[in-house]
Amino acid sequence: MASKIFKLGGGLLIVLFLILSSCKSSNSDPEDSGITYWINSSRVPCVGVSPMECLQVRQSESADWQLFYADIEGFDYEPGYLYRIKVREEKRDPENTPADASSIRYILVSVEEKTPN
Repeated sequence: MASKIFKLGGGLLIVLFLILSSCKSSNSDPEDSGITYWINSSRVPCVGVSPMECLQVRQSESADWQLFYADIEGFDYEPGYLYRIKVREEKRDPENTPADASSIRYILVSVEEKTPN
């Protein structure tokens, strides 16, 4: 009798584990899907470590354009287009980050929209 209960209990635990492992949490981290960035259609002159050209970005359609000094890994910028993209931000290991690099690594998740300007 005890072994029958043990087998039944073990079977229920396995079924419960399978159910729970197949469910995706509805409260998943919003940054998993990326942060939305709008990219302007032209780069502008800016000065980082030296003179360069920066992207202009904003995180909402109504926000002002801001200079963006870093690269977005995987993003193939083409002048003349307005972009809405999703970007994942990852903190870099401070010990392995060059002095002139951003402390954050920007990685393209997806290009949501690309519109000629």
